[in-house]
Amino acid sequence: MTVTSELISLGEDTEVALYRSMKTVPDLWDQLAPKNNIFLQKTYLKILEHFPPREMRFAYLLFFQNKKPVGIAIAQIQLFRANQNIQEEKEDSGLLGRIGDFVKDKVAEKISFYTLVCGNLLLTGEHGFYFQPDLNISNQIDLLYNGLNAVLPKLGEQGTEVSAILIKEIAEKNKKVIGPSLGKYYQEFTMQPNMVFELDPNWRTFQDYVDRISSKYRVRMKRAFKKGADIRKEPMDLETMIANKKRIHELYIGVANNSDFNSAELHEDYFLELKRAFPEGFQLTGYYVEDELIGYYTTIKNHTELEAHFLGFDYEKNRIYQTYLNILFDITRDGIAANVEKIVFARTALEIKSSIGAEPEEMYFYARHRSKFSNRLLQSMVEYLQPKSPEWIQRRPFKK
Repeated sequence: MTVTSELISLGEDTEVALYRSMKTVPDLWDQLAPKNNIFLQKTYLKILEHFPPREMRFAYLLFFQNKKPVGIAIAQIQLFRANQNIQEEKEDSGLLGRIGDFVKDKVAEKISFYTLVCGNLLLTGEHGFYFQPDLNISNQIDLLYNGLNAVLPKLGEQGTEVSAILIKEIAEKNKKVIGPSLGKYYQEFTMQPNMVFELDPNWRTFQDYVDRISSKYRVRMKRAFKKGADIRKEPMDLETMIANKKRIHELYIGVANNSDFNSAELHEDYFLELKRAFPEGFQLTGYYVEDELIGYYTTIKNHTELEAHFLGFDYEKNRIYQTYLNILFDITRDGIAANVEKIVFARTALEIKSSIGAEPEEMYFYARHRSKFSNRLLQSMVEYLQPKSPEWIQRRPFKK
């Protein structure tokens, strides 16, 4: 692959440098990246690049204004195949419903194109770009839009014809500020919300959390703990992770294949490299029944946040031991012990996550297709193809 750091002019006194490997990105990157977000820093990005999800490629952008570095953006280049990435469970909705599902499947079979994703497909949250705060928002988005467009021909010269750009993703609290500027260039849409648990700063132990739960949800919690009483829970060191690598990946694949939307498949060594790079900050906790690994969860401490990263579990054993609900409580326990401000539980399983205290936070995506005709159809196509949002009831477990 050709590696370039050629400066591309974006107009008067503005330029962007494109890099295809984090190995060639200057240390200037970490000087620009926010200090409170490890997911935009070189150590994490090198791991992801060296042990990438299947078929994923990368690009890194450094922005300059008046020769002064002012911002960064990461991009993941992924082949989107609608009939593979979208795995919506079909409902038995009669003849017309089955005809609709058939038509939808046929449409999905025809949709396949490379997308430049400004953001991280392995995370939920704002991990795509960052500009110096003294730049006004309009200036930042103009730079981002022009920069992403400018690198597309370069990617084409290097063998990847990108058809669409996706900005992933903007949180509800920032949409009012940044959304109007992005809306000038991109079409806005949403998917399932991010489930975020804002921890009470007065909690010092897990018991403090338990004391705040209403009796109804405390009974539910105790039932889950009783079901999981035979589970032995052990944080894995690196050697144990290596010994269990195949089983860990097998359990992950089982969960990924049951997801409505699976944008990327993890590399088998991804967790191992996270543990090597962040021996204290990354944790994989195994769930054993006797000597069988029936599940696990991973977390990454990102300064004041705990990222509930990937997990895996045996679905049959989950029915017996309530593995998943126990995982959610244990991540909460870990977050309180780590003294973080919030736990990012990401999307999916919205209702059960709300039952332990997480609240939904809408996340907004911004997309644009290079073809004017396809771009006009983009909003309708996204709405047509994306999995139906499950109906769910937001639970409120705390005493009033």
